[in-house]
Amino acid sequence: MPLLQSTTRLDDLANHNQSDSISIVMPTEQSGRQVQQNAIRFKNLLNEVVAQFVSMGTSENEAEQRIAELRERQHDDNFWQHQSEGLAVYFCDGQLSTLHLHYVPEPLVTVADHYFITPVAVDSSRSQQRSVLTVTWEEAKLYDSVQGQFEPHDCVQFPVGIRDVVLPPDAEEQLQVRTQRGGGSGADGGMFHGQGAGEQMIESDRKRFLAEVGRRLEDVFSGTPENLIIIGTEEVVGHLKATTELSKAKTLTASPASMDRNQLSKRVEEFLCGEPDLGFADRLEQFGNAMAHGKGSKYLPEIIRAASEGRISDLIIDPNQRIWGSWNSDTQTASIAEEQANDANAVELVNLAVVLSLRTGARILVGTDSQLGSEPAAAIFRY
Repeated sequence: MPLLQSTTRLDDLANHNQSDSISIVMPTEQSGRQVQQNAIRFKNLLNEVVAQFVSMGTSENEAEQRIAELRERQHDDNFWQHQSEGLAVYFCDGQLSTLHLHYVPEPLVTVADHYFITPVAVDSSRSQQRSVLTVTWEEAKLYDSVQGQFEPHDCVQFPVGIRDVVLPPDAEEQLQVRTQRGGGSGADGGMFHGQGAGEQMIESDRKRFLAEVGRRLEDVFSGTPENLIIIGTEEVVGHLKATTELSKAKTLTASPASMDRNQLSKRVEEFLCGEPDLGFADRLEQFGNAMAHGKGSKYLPEIIRAASEGRISDLIIDPNQRIWGSWNSDTQTASIAEEQANDANAVELVNLAVVLSLRTGARILVGTDSQLGSEPAAAIFRY
């Protein structure tokens, strides 16, 4: 099954525009006897697809013929035994795309002239590449975390140890002298207590080391890295941020020296669960400024119109809200229904905003009900 490896696949889905395009989104089981539920859920959702076609005037027999290939997938036991937390299925004119989702989505079926891609946009936003810096008093390592993969960053600047910065490689005895003068150490390299020249020397070495870590990060990323997570003890990270330009980086408080790579990866995944975007707070501030100058909106019909005109730079959505209504592309007007309409032409408007925004290169960010003030979406306009 293909995975969403880049925005190219998401862009392809957003640019798809053809009648009778089927979208199926569902949670999936990954192991144990519950895996058998995957095919059953899919079968039930396929029945909903048939019902939607019938409501649009298609006979049940013709509807079944249109989804025959999907029915075959329903009986593919091997397919259902290799799932993630969720699944998105897109099908039109014999062209099938199946994408793993790395979170549990609400089930949904749509038949429209565009795909229901909000879950994929959410997954892409949450699964974008993060840079992870692990740091102790003795060593700093840099990793890339993306789509469940956790690998060392390919560069010559990392890993780097304190001995690489403040002592020549053969100065083991000098390090021992400094440590002895420091009066002992705590966990994870610890802080040294007491008074004297030894402690001052160690403190100076550590400041130099942390400053070099910050300099190397800037060298690797040609400036302050985006989407950076720092893993370290509160004491070490506090000194790092005070010594460098990394005060806005996200912090995961832990002792990286006591964890292997798999454990680090798991902690990062847990940390990112529910995190919409590492720059989200800044985007909310930008949205407030945009609203003050008439360059932002929380009114969904206005957002959709702006998206259709290519005026949105950033779209912030609450993926847990589904707003149904209608869209007239000729007049570029959207109307919100009081409840999900039985009208076969009803569209989910948050998804429509996502589709139209992505077609013109907007960035999709994931917010929450509290962050958006109970509104389903907010947008920053280009002009």
